[in-house]
Amino acid sequence: MRWDALFADLESQWAGEASAELGRDIAEFTRHETASVDLGDRLRAALGETVAVTLPGGRVVELSLGAVGEEWIAGAEGHHGVVIPRVAVQAIDGLPRRAERERSSVRRRLGMAAVLRRLARDRLVVEIRGTGGEVLVHGLLLSVGRDHCEVALTIAGEVPRLRGARGLRTVPFAAMSEIRAEGRPPV
Repeated sequence: MRWDALFADLESQWAGEASAELGRDIAEFTRHETASVDLGDRLRAALGETVAVTLPGGRVVELSLGAVGEEWIAGAEGHHGVVIPRVAVQAIDGLPRRAERERSSVRRRLGMAAVLRRLARDRLVVEIRGTGGEVLVHGLLLSVGRDHCEVALTIAGEVPRLRGARGLRTVPFAAMSEIRAEGRPPV
């Protein structure tokens, strides 16, 4: 009879230790899983939702998230398409706690240059803001290099034409915090 009590006690202790060890393993796995989540994965989980993106200088963009790349996020704010370099993002409000990994290796490789080339191909007028929130240039996006773009300076409200441009301005990607295009989302 005493042996039964002893074995029951030992079994109870073993079950308690096994349960505690399982709890520690689960907590460690959760910490490891959380540590491997990229901001892009969190942003991809919010596609189609509106998030508040804080940019340098305190500017906040209420972005209806449409696409996420490794170097950029894009979507719409009102009737403007907006591209934001990820390095310019200071904070984001409204992200879900879940994450979604990018499955397409092609989309994973699309950088800022690819997105801006699409805007240039569509001959869109853009407004590019600098890292302090100031407007660096407003005009027709003409060409895009590996780390910069060239914009024909136009007068707001006029039909943008290269012939009527007031000059050309080259803007390095590193100086950009926001690229706005009127009329449609950029990607």
